Amino acid sequence: MPIYQATTKVLHEIINEAQDGLMMVPNIQRAYVWTPDKIIRLIDTFLKGWPFSTLLLWDTGLTNHAHTLVPNGPFKRRVSRVEDGNDDERNRKFPESRLPGNITMILDGQQRIQSALLAFSSHDAGLYLLDKDWAASFNDNGEYPYRGQAVKNRWCYGQLYLNLTELIKHLDSNRRGYSLRRSTDWTKVFEWAIPDDRDGVGYGGTERRDGYDWPLVKLSEKNIGNGRNRFVHASVLWEKSAGFQNRDENTKFSLVNDLLTEQLATVWDSEDELEMVKDAIFGLLNLFSFLREERISCLQLQTQTASGYGENYPAYSEAVVNIFNRLNAAGMALSKDEITSSWIRNSWEQLPDNGTKGNEIYSKMRERFKDYDYKKLDDENIVKILNILWAVFGAKNGKDNCRLFSDSDLLAGAAVKEMTEWVHTNWVVINNTLESVSKFLIKSRLQFNYHFKSVNLIYCMMVYRFGFELCVTTQNLTMAERLSIQNDFDLHAKKWILITLFSSKWGKSSDSDLASFMKHCYIWLESNAQTNNWDNLKLWSDNLFQFVNEQSRIVAKKYVENFETLEQYTTARALFFAWNQSVDRFAYYGEERMTDPSLDHIISQNSWENSLRKLGLLDNEKYLQCIHDIGNLNELGRVDNSKKNANSLSMWLTHASDDRKKIRQDELIRICKLFSIPERLSSPNLDTKENIDFVVDAIRERSSLIKQNVLDFLQLN
Repeated sequence: MPIYQATTKVLHEIINEAQDGLMMVPNIQRAYVWTPDKIIRLIDTFLKGWPFSTLLLWDTGLTNHAHTLVPNGPFKRRVSRVEDGNDDERNRKFPESRLPGNITMILDGQQRIQSALLAFSSHDAGLYLLDKDWAASFNDNGEYPYRGQAVKNRWCYGQLYLNLTELIKHLDSNRRGYSLRRSTDWTKVFEWAIPDDRDGVGYGGTERRDGYDWPLVKLSEKNIGNGRNRFVHASVLWEKSAGFQNRDENTKFSLVNDLLTEQLATVWDSEDELEMVKDAIFGLLNLFSFLREERISCLQLQTQTASGYGENYPAYSEAVVNIFNRLNAAGMALSKDEITSSWIRNSWEQLPDNGTKGNEIYSKMRERFKDYDYKKLDDENIVKILNILWAVFGAKNGKDNCRLFSDSDLLAGAAVKEMTEWVHTNWVVINNTLESVSKFLIKSRLQFNYHFKSVNLIYCMMVYRFGFELCVTTQNLTMAERLSIQNDFDLHAKKWILITLFSSKWGKSSDSDLASFMKHCYIWLESNAQTNNWDNLKLWSDNLFQFVNEQSRIVAKKYVENFETLEQYTTARALFFAWNQSVDRFAYYGEERMTDPSLDHIISQNSWENSLRKLGLLDNEKYLQCIHDIGNLNELGRVDNSKKNANSLSMWLTHASDDRKKIRQDELIRICKLFSIPERLSSPNLDTKENIDFVVDAIRERSSLIKQNVLDFLQLN
């Protein structure tokens, strides 16, 4: 049984259904993007009787239950592309259906239907655009005449009108009077204009000076009253043309006279001109009347039952989504995260107002995490964070416990809706979690892609910190008590991250480690929730280390003890980070210079190999590998490292004019003390084999010191 059938729908029925909320737009559709000139060309296509193209519709078979479908919303009476914070006020939507009848989704053709609605649907339909966008829309090369900062905030509200002065230029005379030419160019007859500014919607932004080149005609200036109005709103023509073709001749002319009287367009320079206008309106209403009854070709996806899918909703839903996708995305697979995001936004709007709208969820979460520069939180990251937190702390219905969404969850949406309700309830705690994790990572200087490469490690920190934030909200703590506990948490978290890194977790494929951590936390919560120990923050903190079993500690200790830096620079940075936790390296460098750190050799590889070559030691593996040991590494700002280049540390720091030398020498003493760098490494003499051996011993001694300090810090001894 086919999932679709070919059919037709009358144009005025399509527009009525869209206005009445019986035809809805899935949220996975792209936003409305057509420009004003394209809308006029659509009207030209209509009136010339050219093909409108086939619509793809989906008969959902449901009445007044739009929230149970793929997330969707109504068409708009007004569309705003002015990004100044007032979009919600300007983007006026048609109401959702309160009428009996099936809900139809528009899967292909949204841009055309929305354009027809902006032209015909109501007297207050229209577009808000920046002045520059109005001007660019009607310029073949997309240019506009405006310059300066004001370009970004000057806007106009435009509506589509029939220009009567232009209309009568497209008439031919005959024995009965005048008639419209078949070749009429309707793009010259219909025009966007700024309506009279009676309700304050006409224009805004930075004030325009006298002589300003407005992108649209202002009707408050163009229409001078006394019957000289030359502009008729397109929706008036649509409204008056209903049944026009079936009326008798006298009634038709009576309707034409009524329209001109209502529009204050009854006084012209001559009676002949007025007769031309009447004949033109007569002909145009006739065209509009036939247009209203135009049958539009449609492919309509049938209901689940009619399509033969029975009770298999996931398979039916997936088929519908992929049909939509093949038409709208050139055959590429539709992102599951986009569908989930739509479910979240749609479900959110059904819940009580908590100060955040459904379309603000992601932007507010990004705002809370923006200071930590690992990568922007895209939709996929946000969906996963919410899914992880809900799976550990919120899911309580058996199969969903501690489980990430499957593809069928994303398509059907029931689990996503349940998760959204939990997110809505815990919205404040979730945002506090994002902000506190961001601050922790910034404060600790743990950098993504520098010290670690798995984003799953950040997700684990989200779970850990959410537990902390959840506890804090249930306890009456002073700020000092909270900070004290938070500092303990931060220290625990840093040690935990490093031990798990050194025990070979969080590699390229770390999803299984994330799943294990989630399960561990979930089981702990289940067992402790019944003993009233959940209020004890220390227990939750200790729980973090329970995930690191004895075997992991043994592996981490062995890894540190046997560590060699060759080809292991990411973990070397983490090891160096662990060593520096007890050293205030920022006392010398300053925080700004260490926002972009670089780990590199103290004695450069080039100078070392050149010396070995001169002494005939280049084939000795012991000497070659020693230069890469962690004892010969130091962390400078990236700019400092590039300036140092192959110079020794002492030469780089003391190379200065006479009046700066003493200052640089003091800096050399400080940096060598901070990072335990002996003179044999800061000012190496590589002329003899004996000196080479001294340097090798110094590197190994410093390596042992670093490794021992790391083991002590992580309590792995």
